[in-house]
This record gives sequence, structure tokens and C-alpha cells, in this order.
Amino acid sequence: MPSKYLQTLKARHFKIIELELDGRTGVQIAAELGMPAEEIKNIVNSPLYQHELSRRRDKGAMRQAEEVSIRRISASEILSDASGRAAEVQVGLLGSRTEKIQQTAAMDILDRSGHPKISKSESRNVNASFMITEGLLDRLQLASRDAFGKELDTSGLESAQVAQDRPSDR
Repeated sequence: MPSKYLQTLKARHFKIIELELDGRTGVQIAAELGMPAEEIKNIVNSPLYQHELSRRRDKGAMRQAEEVSIRRISASEILSDASGRAAEVQVGLLGSRTEKIQQTAAMDILDRSGHPKISKSESRNVNASFMITEGLLDRLQLASRDAFGKELDTSGLESAQVAQDRPSDR
């Protein structure tokens, strides 16, 4: 007496699997293939058919997970590159001729590097002059080259603001 279950899968069974994986119902598959709905039901209830359907679903899920992972890596690389360029722009804005742009750039850099924000009540406009040693300026330039691949724009510094290095009094 022959078994009521499938012993081997044939081309039409693989076609039914494809249609089911595409989201069609048994009735829709039967109509599309010109087969009785009861025959489709017997085929899809077969352990051999169910095993192959499960195998293909797993394979499709793995392929989809790989595609998502690849897209996520690509997006991460794009954002990483863009953030480096954005940081360069922010540093470049520190050399702007407009004080408001310099201030905004400085605040953005400090904010993004984890420094606490200064509230309006804590801040005030102060005109101040400062001296920077050539040695410190050289170290800043080196750090800028390492981090951004280019030197800082020091065109806004007046020569009087850069002092000659003096030997330490230590």
C-alpha cells in the first residue's frame, strides 16, 4: 500500500514552495497551477514538503540577515567618513573672520567632545588677549595634522599673540 505522503519532490512541488514563499495561499496556488485545492493541501502537509519549505525559509532568512548586515556596515562606513569631514569643517570654522561663527563652532566642538555646556547665566562676553608659545602652537599643528590631515588655520592670529618659547623656570 503506497504512503499518502510524498516520497520525492518534483518540479511542481518546488513551484508550489516558491509560490508559498511569495505569500500565496493554498487556494491561490491551486487556481494558478490549475490543480484541485485538496491536492495542494495534501502536498503542503507532507513532511518532505514541510522540510524543504523550512530549509528554504531558513536559507532566505539567512540571506536577508546578511543583506541587512552589509547595508548596516555600509551605512556605518559612510557616516564615519562624513563625521570626519564634519569635524574638519568645524575646526576650519574656528578660523572664521566672524566671531559668531567662531563661537558657534567652538561650542559645537566642545559639546560633541563631552564638555559640559555653559548656561547663559554663566557666560559673558569678554575681550581678552592671550599669548601662545611657538612650542604649543607647533604641538597644536601636529595634533591637527594627525587628527585631520591638515594644519590649523592660524591666519587670525597676530604675530604678537605668539610668544617665543622661554626656558622653563623649573
